[in-house]
Amino acid sequence: MNSEQKESIYFYGTNDYLIINSIMWGNMQGALNGIKVANQDAKAVIKEALEQGFDKRWGVSLERGQEIFDAYKRRTPDEINSVTIQEYINRAEQDIKNIYACMEKTDCELILYRNVRTKNANSNYEIGEKIKLKSFSSSSMNIIDESYSSKDKSYIQYVLKVPKGTPILRMDKLPQDIRNEDDEILLSPVECVITNVMDGKTENCKKIIELTVVKSLEIKLDTFIEKTK
Repeated sequence: MNSEQKESIYFYGTNDYLIINSIMWGNMQGALNGIKVANQDAKAVIKEALEQGFDKRWGVSLERGQEIFDAYKRRTPDEINSVTIQEYINRAEQDIKNIYACMEKTDCELILYRNVRTKNANSNYEIGEKIKLKSFSSSSMNIIDESYSSKDKSYIQYVLKVPKGTPILRMDKLPQDIRNEDDEILLSPVECVITNVMDGKTENCKKIIELTVVKSLEIKLDTFIEKTK
């Protein structure tokens, strides 16, 4: 894993994931919204780092803190316009390639859990229905009754049976200074079949949907060069 790949993985753990996943879904408006959020958030982080010190802001060595700060500065333009939007898109597409290049095929079957807020999830799936997860999916091998910080704490829990040979990125195995959460696993784009739909077992968990991955999907990047001019 080279430094460019590490940077891509690190920034996927920031609001840049909004841009990356929107691009993978072919969602132009989502990508534009993600750019605005990521830019605003990054400017706030840069300000905090200057006030607190690079080492203290990220809890790393001063040298590593300088590297992270320089990456933020390099990736955060002062203005959002047609030129900088395209820069964001191009960089996100390269981030996607870098992240996928770091994935390894599983050597055994895995069961992964993914919690999604009810407002962002479809709970009306039927058994036997096939769905495509076209972007990276953040998941875990641990069941977590996740308490979201928003007012809406309800969620749908997806239980994914992932067969041997499926590309994943074990974020939990990466150095602390580039991963987002301790038990996170990033699943590559896949097609799944719904095998079971059940009521949730807790107050917040509204539905449990069991899926079996039937095949990996090829990553196809739709560039927005013409659309953003």
